[in-house]
This record gives sequence, C-alpha cells and structure tokens, in this order.
Amino acid sequence: MQGPLTTHLRDFYHCQKEQFDAFLVDIDGTLLCGSRALPGAPEWIAELRHDQMPFCFLSNNGSDLPEEIAARLTRAGIDARPEEIIGSVAPLARVLEEHHQLETLFFLIGNEEFCRREGIRWTKDSDRQDECGGILFLGGKHNWQESFTLLLNMLAKRPDLTLVIPNPDWLNRTERGLHLCPMGQFQMVETVLRSIGIEVHPIATSKPFAAIYDYAMTVLPSHCRRERVCCVGDLLFSDIQGAAGAGMKSILLLTGLTDRAAAEASEFQPDWIFDRM
Repeated sequence: MQGPLTTHLRDFYHCQKEQFDAFLVDIDGTLLCGSRALPGAPEWIAELRHDQMPFCFLSNNGSDLPEEIAARLTRAGIDARPEEIIGSVAPLARVLEEHHQLETLFFLIGNEEFCRREGIRWTKDSDRQDECGGILFLGGKHNWQESFTLLLNMLAKRPDLTLVIPNPDWLNRTERGLHLCPMGQFQMVETVLRSIGIEVHPIATSKPFAAIYDYAMTVLPSHCRRERVCCVGDLLFSDIQGAAGAGMKSILLLTGLTDRAAAEASEFQPDWIFDRM
C-alpha cells in the first residue's frame, strides 16, 4: 500500500492521472449512498469525461437493469450512460457456458429481462420446479418468505441443483442504514440447510471473482492494459481483493463499509487509501 500525500482521491488523480489507462468505479458506497451522491463524486466523473479517460461503472448490483442504474446515478447528479454500466449479470452467460449450464432451465428470483437479454432459460412457475436444473437468484423486489421457503425446499430436496447468485455481496449501505444483498439474504437459507446437513456452494459472477474483470477488459478500449487499470471501491473483500486477483491497481475509499483501521489490518491491501473523493 502506497501512502498518498492527500486524503482526497481527486487531488491524487490530478497529479497522477498519467499512470492510468482506465478506471473501473464501484457505485454503492463509492459514488452513492442510496439515492444521494457522495461528496466529490459528480465532479470526479465529470473530470474523467473531460480528460477522455476511459472508465466504466463496475457494480455487483444484479437486481437492476443498466438503464435503471444509470438513471439512479443521473438523478443524483452523476453523468452516466447504460452502456457504461457493468453489473454482476453482465458476465453471466459466459460463466454458465464455462460450467456447461447455458441450456439449463433456471428457477428465477429476480428480473426476467436479464434472462431475455442473455438468452438464459428461466421460469417463475413453481409448478415447474422439478423441470429446473438450477436456481438463479438475482434479488430485487420479491417476497422474502415465499422466496426463502421455495429455495429451502428446492435445495433440501435436490441439493445438487446449480445455484447461481451473481452478486456475492452480503451488505450495502443506504441512507436508511444497512441493506441485505442477495448473498446476505441467502445466508438465512444456507444456515438452515447446514443444520440439516446440506452444504450448498453458490456460483457468483461479480467482484471479487475474475469473470467480471475479464468482461470489463472487453468493454474498455483495446489499448488499456490490466496493470494500468485502477479499480475504485469501498469494500476490501470485493473491490480490493478482486482488483488484486485481476492484476489491476486499486483505490479504497473510506466512504462506505470500511474504516481505516480495518483497511490497514486487512490481508487485502489496496494500492492507495483515501478518506473521500
């Protein structure tokens, strides 16, 4: 970890921008807290555009479509376009193909539009559970009691089912406090399954796993080199560990769920730490 001479990322960027080819920028906890832009976030994104610095928004959000995420950023004053959003579902088809699951019929909890766009076979009809070879849990708006009961019973009956939860995050911070992400929600079901001797290992596609970084490199301009791409985020487990595994630089912002003491004690060390944008 290198020691910055400033506590502000923007000051560092002004002096050091020549060492970077592109940025991959986390959203929740880094640019936004709920629906509100964090201080300096709109200005920094505007600077990246002014400098013609390549960047993408790299989010573990698998509940909302890119158009919805871009609209939320725009409402907060951050200039964003759907084609710049890389969410956790973006590499899903590639990951399913690698696991030989592209033709599998999935029971879906989440937005079916993702499946239509990616060509993934899905159903929400509980009467077709026995036809399904897997469960795809995207999260979003759903009845937790119904979803968890269904997950529990499907996996208790058929623990060999392929379970895909693209977003591996447990928690997210909003204006109203902490919010459980899909993997955090699933922990409730997993705890019960373990109590009856069943272990389930979900497949994730997003930070810190390699698939989303490999996908991002196909979106960034061809001149961008991995070692000169910098990931900016607020979580050690996803943003910082993921960047290191992908061979990229990393910046930790202490604007979300990580404080300086935790960052300095962690095995996942960022290249730089800043208090704020």
